Amino acid sequence: MFTEHPSFKAPEDNKAIIWRYTDFPKFVDLSQRSALYFTKANLLLDKHEGIFPKNSPMNFDLTFPTFKTRVTEFTRDNCFVNSWTINRFQSAALWSVFPNSIYGIAIQSRYDKFCNSFKKDENKVYVGVINYLDYEIDQVDRRNVLNPFLSKRKSFEYENEIRALITTFDAHKDGKKESPIGILVKVNLRTLIEIIYVSPLAPTWFLSVVANLVQSFKPRCAVIQSDLYYDPTLK
Repeated sequence: MFTEHPSFKAPEDNKAIIWRYTDFPKFVDLSQRSALYFTKANLLLDKHEGIFPKNSPMNFDLTFPTFKTRVTEFTRDNCFVNSWTINRFQSAALWSVFPNSIYGIAIQSRYDKFCNSFKKDENKVYVGVINYLDYEIDQVDRRNVLNPFLSKRKSFEYENEIRALITTFDAHKDGKKESPIGILVKVNLRTLIEIIYVSPLAPTWFLSVVANLVQSFKPRCAVIQSDLYYDPTLK
């Protein structure tokens, strides 16, 4: 379930519009499982995930390089994330990130609905906005091992990311040493989904396919085609 954490900050507007851009197979998986997939942090493309900027002040306990490395490896191996973007409008850049973007899908939700959609899952889900930093200059407070998961390099600032995070730290108390590569976290689709958009480049038949799929899990939401690239002279 959604759990507040002092390091994770909500957007200024609790009802801020958020988006999840995905491909059709992942959308089918979401609709069938009613679960979002959280990826292990150390498997993400950006290898700076979970790493403190080099100028961050060291705590006494982290002054030994070997120990510091082990702590970092442990946290990155036991933190799992699911990312959305905060934006009032659609993002042309994010529509184009998938290799077969004509079959892309964007799920529109709101911050408060996103948080409330996790109520039935047993995992503690922390949600917060990402800070974009210059890793050569800026610092991140080392007093909490989760803090670096709330920061990314400025090269990714276009994502305007909001991040949900869960940990598997407690599993090690029971003697479990290996963590999975990803975790499915249950969500209430009716709470989560506000509008579903299909790619502005998608053929008409694809809109029908998505609409029929949505009827099967009935989230009570509209399914429409993005008009991002419409010709204003034709309207």
